[in-house]
Amino acid sequence: PRELLTMPDPVLDWGLNGENVEYHPYWRNPYAVCEDKDVLVSLWRIGDDRVLIGVFNHDNKNTKDVSVSVDLDKLGLVPELIWQEFIRIRDLYKRPDTPRTSLDFHARVLNVKELAPHEGRFVGIRRY
Repeated sequence: PRELLTMPDPVLDWGLNGENVEYHPYWRNPYAVCEDKDVLVSLWRIGDDRVLIGVFNHDNKNTKDVSVSVDLDKLGLVPELIWQEFIRIRDLYKRPDTPRTSLDFHARVLNVKELAPHEGRFVGIRRY
């Protein structure tokens, strides 16, 4: 895997450089967690309507299918008016040959497939 030296433009365009960003690094992130000790999950809260989740496979050898529990309720991302609002996820950075990230809304689980050793992905979640 190629080393990421700067943040990709789609991540920056998502609002990462805005004034209203709260960063929650993997060692103290109460909003998005993974049971696998080799998977590091950081979160950037951007305003009231979106987050950026960074998922990194710290394992040196194994590609992983990763499940990340996301507390959408505490993040305020659950639509209040279900007939007018919705939630969407977007892969902001991943290898083109890997499956898209999916969200099981009811289980509050983000599914990241085929995360290679020492590879990271950035996923945006937004309430519209």
